[in-house]
Amino acid sequence: MANANNCLSDARYKMILRMDAEIDKTDWTQAPDNPRGLSSAEVSAFAEYRAKWKEIGEDTSIDDLSIDFNAEMMVSGFTPPDLPDDWCWVSRAVGDLPPILVKKNILDVYDPSLDDVVIT
Repeated sequence: MANANNCLSDARYKMILRMDAEIDKTDWTQAPDNPRGLSSAEVSAFAEYRAKWKEIGEDTSIDDLSIDFNAEMMVSGFTPPDLPDDWCWVSRAVGDLPPILVKKNILDVYDPSLDDVVIT
């Protein structure tokens, strides 16, 4: 009997963790009760966003993935998909709060220190 793969590399494991987190954090965008009143176009756009994460997590060649030891052991070697138009992740710089996904029109504070920040 030929040997079969039976475990994940560290890079693939971390890639799937990231994929799962992105999909889990956007579950509400596909909920039947539409808790945040998304338009049908937004629901479709988030479905596409989630599908792109599935593709990245499961189909990116392991040869392209590597552990980025300078970024808290994150995975590099892939390009994350863009969020649907007018949406962004927001996190707090202080404390242990997770990032939240919001529509840009509800952002209510201007922070000039973010003007030159590059978001990846």
